[in-house]
Amino acid sequence: MSSTTATAPATGAIAYHWLITLESHRRSATHSGTITAQRGASRRDLFDAILARVSRNRGDATVVFFALEPDQLA
Repeated sequence: MSSTTATAPATGAIAYHWLITLESHRRSATHSGTITAQRGASRRDLFDAILARVSRNRGDATVVFFALEPDQLA
């Protein structure tokens, strides 16, 4: 499993923790990290950014799991 972390969120931005599993050629890999969403960003915007980040060298990988939750617990 690999992980990446974004910088501290700017004012008005929200940090999210994400988890994604990709499968390619009968091999799977799970990645996790944090990403900061700016006001007006959609879940799809974040998904696309995360997928681009983790699938650079995976070509035809298929997403088999994706989770996105606010990083702050309280």
